[in-house]
Amino acid sequence: KIIQSRYSNTQDTALPDTGFYRKRIVADDVLCTVDVLDIADHENTALQEHIRNSDGVILAYSIANRRSFKCIQDYHAQIQRVKNSHLLPMILAGTSCEQLKEQKVSIAEASKLATTTLRCNILEVSASKAINIDPIFHHIVKEIRQ
Repeated sequence: KIIQSRYSNTQDTALPDTGFYRKRIVADDVLCTVDVLDIADHENTALQEHIRNSDGVILAYSIANRRSFKCIQDYHAQIQRVKNSHLLPMILAGTSCEQLKEQKVSIAEASKLATTTLRCNILEVSASKAINIDPIFHHIVKEIRQ
């Protein structure tokens, strides 16, 4: 959604099949470039290189998919190993927040993980309903700048 400025439930063939996208946004009245990498399909060595070069991370899971939520701790551990720092700005994103009937992960459970283990904020988002898409990127940019 933030990359294409529209929601699509199918893959946009106009975008490269790399999982890497770039978007310019205005955050706090300053134009900046946000590079987004969907890590789901990346091999470990490529992923480690992307983590090493990251200034901030959005850890995303679907509120309707418990397995995606369980993976968050593994990704977080890998980020901590590669960056060797607990200071990397990050935010936890609960995606598909409009799917309340299919919800498998409560906001309370996700908030507990965010505050106790990840030590970051949490925001629920929905690309299909355009909920908190821009705010989540503005938040991570603001944390990176601090």
